[in-house]
Amino acid sequence: MMIYEILISSILVVFIKLNFQKTLIFFFLMPFP
Repeated sequence: MMIYEILISSILVVFIKLNFQKTLIFFFLMPFP
């Protein structure tokens, strides 16, 4: 069973939705490989 994976995925989605602007800034400031 992948309960933990589903839980983590849902938490990540909610976190990104709540902090959408900060997430965009974070990815924008991240060094590209």
